[in-house]
Amino acid sequence: MAFFFGDKMNYQHIFHAGNAADVLKHLVLLGVLRALARKATPFLYLDTHAGGGLYDLNAAAALKTAEFQTGIGRLWATREAANVPPLVEDYLNIVAARNPHGTLRTYPGSPLFAQAVARSDDQLILFEQAAEVCNYLKALCADDPRVSAHNSDGYAALKAFLPPRTRKRGVVLIDPPFEDRNEFTRVGEALIGAVERWPTGIFLVWYPITAQSEDAQLLARLRASGLRKILSVEWCWHGCRLPKGMNGSGMLIVNPPWQFEREMDTLLQWLHPQLAPDARAGKVQVQWCVPE
Repeated sequence: MAFFFGDKMNYQHIFHAGNAADVLKHLVLLGVLRALARKATPFLYLDTHAGGGLYDLNAAAALKTAEFQTGIGRLWATREAANVPPLVEDYLNIVAARNPHGTLRTYPGSPLFAQAVARSDDQLILFEQAAEVCNYLKALCADDPRVSAHNSDGYAALKAFLPPRTRKRGVVLIDPPFEDRNEFTRVGEALIGAVERWPTGIFLVWYPITAQSEDAQLLARLRASGLRKILSVEWCWHGCRLPKGMNGSGMLIVNPPWQFEREMDTLLQWLHPQLAPDARAGKVQVQWCVPE
């Protein structure tokens, strides 16, 4: 996940790994995957922009921005708290498994959260367009027969792999770089086409919330598309939309699990005061963009 700040672009996720937006994304993803795993039927996980899978928080790039300190860094400090929601505890346990000595040194990406939930008959298909990053991801998952990683365009994969041939249930994560102004348009087109090909699949889309309001335009387009059952989970950690930078982030969930909106609302009400720069500012919002 990379995102644009005005005309300035950041392409490498290591600068942002473990930040507040990552925390939200991975909590939503984990909640959906756990819901799928409650039923015996195997599922498919497809990740269109998988990244490297594991990020070194001591790397120079991570320390340069230090975004993880106000994301996973703050949550890491709540591990022994009495009121931690079960989903957050689950999330922290997965992060802790990648930090066995108790010191926060690495942060898992979306593929590793999916890998932690997947059972022996589930399948993970990962796509990453940057060859060097994909090679790292392949090496990371080389010993897991459930996982296949491909150095190719994730948007094209939605056309080639959906509907899935071997699994009836599953979740697709669309987490693009948002490195140019056309990304929101491309995401909307890709999501609409993918849901048309696999109407019963669960689709997750991460998006940044910025002053330019492209997120609102995306939601408006989806409302007009004819798609149904679209839930949005948004968290703005600032009181208003600042002219530069990311003011918050959101997740779209198409075909969310039953009563998922209640779980997410409770979660965000707890999360906001833990991570927001000012707990009195900002807002959380869980709402149906398009109901059933």
